[in-house]
Amino acid sequence: MIRLENVRSRDAGDFQLEIPSLSIGPGLTLVTGRNGAGKSTLLRLLATAEEPESGRIVYREGTLAEALPRIRATLGYLPAELELYDHMTPSQFVRYMAELKGIEDPAHERLMLEELGLADVGSRRIAGLSQGQRQRTGIAQALLGFPDYLLLDEPLEGLDAMHRNRLARLLDGYAASRSVIVTTHELAAWQHADTILLLEEGRLLFAGSAYEWLRTAPLAVWSGLLPENEAHSLPEDAVLARKREDGQWRVRLAAEHPPAPGWQEESVTLEDAYQIRMLQRRRAAAG
Repeated sequence: MIRLENVRSRDAGDFQLEIPSLSIGPGLTLVTGRNGAGKSTLLRLLATAEEPESGRIVYREGTLAEALPRIRATLGYLPAELELYDHMTPSQFVRYMAELKGIEDPAHERLMLEELGLADVGSRRIAGLSQGQRQRTGIAQALLGFPDYLLLDEPLEGLDAMHRNRLARLLDGYAASRSVIVTTHELAAWQHADTILLLEEGRLLFAGSAYEWLRTAPLAVWSGLLPENEAHSLPEDAVLARKREDGQWRVRLAAEHPPAPGWQEESVTLEDAYQIRMLQRRRAAAG
């Protein structure tokens, strides 16, 4: 369990993250929001890479002032821009990071590479790896030692569909007994989540279970077929998806009521619930 109490942290400029109270327990927590909402700032604070300007963060081991070394020993962290050493291979880099963490088990290091699908490129220089392979190398070092708190900033960045699915399944299983906190702007990529946090301009707009996130979405989702000449007649800001189907357009729309007879209500997804909330905020801002 991690608990934030009256935490404030100011970035460059006027941005300030403010969280009066928040508890993060075991399971998979997704932190979402628009660019600049404060997702990476929150993760840096939780990873002890930065200290809050005011307030405190309490871990099971204690506060930063009381137990910083013990807390850091329980953390695995993938920052948004992890510095990889291009002259090293993934095997060398993971071994180097393991040594920094006091882990002396070559079998464990190999396991991390295998779990992330890097065994076949483990001896190639990082400079010659693809973006996805570099990203997976960063995730492998974060997993070293099976940390109690795993903090990943946009871990899906640069990964292809296969490795995205593989990582999502891996983290879903890992979160069964630990706290996994992931920042993401792609909720559709995650099939399972225990908790959702929504940040907007440094403020926490939602913090609750995935069930509550779906249940409290302020609009329903409707699906229907439209002919070619009517496909663009609906409010564009409410259209969640549009694709061709049998010479017509299948449209998914966020609305309080079905736009026409024959439209079917669909289950709201995590991504739908996010888009609906952003739609409501845009409309409220526009008056």
